[in-house]
Amino acid sequence: MASDSATALVTQQSIKAYVDAQTPGAGVFLPLAGGTMANTNLVTNMNADLLDGQQGSYYLNYANFTGTVPTWNQNTTGNAATASLASLASRVSINSDFSGTYPMLVEVESSGMIYNNPSVTYNGTSNTLTSPNFAGASTANSLYDLIPNGAFTTTYAFTSTAGTYAEVMSGDDVITAAGTYSVQMYVSDYAVGGTQYREYYSGVMSWNAPDSTNDTGIGAVSEIVLHRAGHAANTGITYLRTRETGSTENNELRLEIMCNKTYTGASNVVFKFVRLI
Repeated sequence: MASDSATALVTQQSIKAYVDAQTPGAGVFLPLAGGTMANTNLVTNMNADLLDGQQGSYYLNYANFTGTVPTWNQNTTGNAATASLASLASRVSINSDFSGTYPMLVEVESSGMIYNNPSVTYNGTSNTLTSPNFAGASTANSLYDLIPNGAFTTTYAFTSTAGTYAEVMSGDDVITAAGTYSVQMYVSDYAVGGTQYREYYSGVMSWNAPDSTNDTGIGAVSEIVLHRAGHAANTGITYLRTRETGSTENNELRLEIMCNKTYTGASNVVFKFVRLI
């Protein structure tokens, strides 16, 4: 029967008056289409738990997203482009810094190379960075491997005349910066009349490249104290010294080598230098 019916009840109230006097609750259903509900009390069985038939966790799962993934306007060459976010994700890995506290972004090319740094590669399986020039990298075997801007090497074809010094290098031919250097010299001259088999010499020297020198007196010569170890030196000994020169020799600092044996031919002597200071 209509709510505006004037049919009398025992209480003499109309149906309309009776409904208007009630507080919405269990067992009372109101037509809300086009209307509002002012009562904010929670009502059992009336609070929606699903949205379009799905729990809230459904909308937190990226796999359920639809539509176009936003673009990231930067490509691998640094120019504006439309590289997709998914493409960027394939080249970016999250790693931890050395303290293990703060995360850092590492952009990784498909080859495993760190973006714009061909000497560093990322291993996704072990989550490690590897480089011969990267401190702590698994490929670094010595201090020489870790200091790309302070490490130098040269090979000198030495034909020895016993007791006579020969020039290995001068000025900034090999070493390009002034400083204090550790020097390693590898000698194996037995095939050309020497007696040394796989001998390593080491010492410390100063080098002033690219500054010029201007001294020809006794103070121009500095012997390099060397330590030696290897397979067998026998009676052979190799010496190193630096010598400052004057204008007749281009005002350059020279590294010179001497052996107490005369060779029948050239023997390659390998030098490595690492800047200490």
